[in-house]
Amino acid sequence: MSDKKYKLTISILASNRKDTIPKTLNSLKPILDNVSSELIVTDTGCDEDLLDVIRKYTDKIVKFQWCNDFSKARNVGLKMAQGEWFMFIDDDEWFEDVSEMIAFFNNDKEEQKYNSFGYVIRNYMNPDGMQWQDSELTRGIRLGEGVEFVDAIHEHYSNVKKPTKVFDAYVHHYGYAHATEEARKKHFQRNMELLNQLIDSGDREIRTYFHMVKEYSSVNDYESALRVGLEGLEHNKGNNNRLVAAVKMSIIYSFFRLERYSELCEHARGFLCFGGLSMGIVASMDMCLCFAEYNLKRYRETMNAAIEYFAIREYLEENPRQTVYDMSAINATLNKQRKVNELFVLGLHSAVLLKKREQVENILKGSKYIDDNLFIDNMDWIVELLEMMKESDDKNLYAKVLAGYMEQLSIAAKICNRLMDMREVDENMFIDLTSYIVSEESDSPQMKLLRKIYQGLKIFRQKK
Repeated sequence: MSDKKYKLTISILASNRKDTIPKTLNSLKPILDNVSSELIVTDTGCDEDLLDVIRKYTDKIVKFQWCNDFSKARNVGLKMAQGEWFMFIDDDEWFEDVSEMIAFFNNDKEEQKYNSFGYVIRNYMNPDGMQWQDSELTRGIRLGEGVEFVDAIHEHYSNVKKPTKVFDAYVHHYGYAHATEEARKKHFQRNMELLNQLIDSGDREIRTYFHMVKEYSSVNDYESALRVGLEGLEHNKGNNNRLVAAVKMSIIYSFFRLERYSELCEHARGFLCFGGLSMGIVASMDMCLCFAEYNLKRYRETMNAAIEYFAIREYLEENPRQTVYDMSAINATLNKQRKVNELFVLGLHSAVLLKKREQVENILKGSKYIDDNLFIDNMDWIVELLEMMKESDDKNLYAKVLAGYMEQLSIAAKICNRLMDMREVDENMFIDLTSYIVSEESDSPQMKLLRKIYQGLKIFRQKK
């Protein structure tokens, strides 16, 4: 029988964020109303108006003199906790839905199976909330001996025991969505000061280097991000594979942003061979490899990287939770639609240059991820797709992409000219290939013209 007074203690650090903490508190109210629980707020600088808002939810408010140490602040609430479980949340985060958590804490049989729990933090990259990266973190723990927060910044539990319950619940977090460049730099300088203090004190944990790399990347200082990432791997003792993998991905991305393509390929091949990477990180490394190998004019390697990327992407679309474990915002950056478009074209171009029809068709299967802006500087090779299409048993694959290219006037002219050449040699072949292309959805002027030619020719042949 537990001697704790509550099932759950929820702890918040409050720093006078008047725009977000009401959302935080309101999102927690269903838990406070439906679960045996308490709310402890550690006040690090709230004014009286905000404290009046907080008092509507709890009378357990403790004053803390801020000292640039998040763990010390968190441990104030932890030491006061009277719950069997302890959960912390920031005052710029709020839950979308807590019904699953309420059901968990009210089901003793289910709750007793676990010693910790986690949920998704949806980190928004800009104030409008249009870009974000999900990461899954352990935010709750069953209280016991030796549990405390450690590290002055990016604090975490010292002793997390498994098994861990993973909730589908997530919180909105706007801590990285800086409205101005000045605010971004201020946030960077504060964090780097604390992280450097950890390094100076002899802390060589991969966690510290991981956060340093993230900070440098946030201000586009990829030389420093690369230096710190490599240093982190050198000191790593292999005690956190997720963070090691994230640092490795950051190293590859830094090479990518610095256009140091030969080094990128060398390190990426080594990391991939060593293993221990999530599927999402492997896909992101494949994307970087595709761009690097193409710039190095190594088309076979470009083609292979593109094929693997789309195979993994297909898997991840069916298993989206896999990407949550990556601990790296880089994956969201790389997998923006524009980058996926470019990778598709580079992989396809490489396969065409190598005259590998099987691989061409493998890459063409990724066309469902692509919009209509599918071009690179020199598109003369596009007509070779028509030649490959003639021999294919799956002409729809080619037609979808060729129809997309018909949106671009100069490329459409190349396609139409080659089709007209084919018509001169074999009218049946022309009608067959064109029938697949014009059946695709497109209202471009070029496609409308091709449809008229195709329909006119069919009518003419029927009259004959």
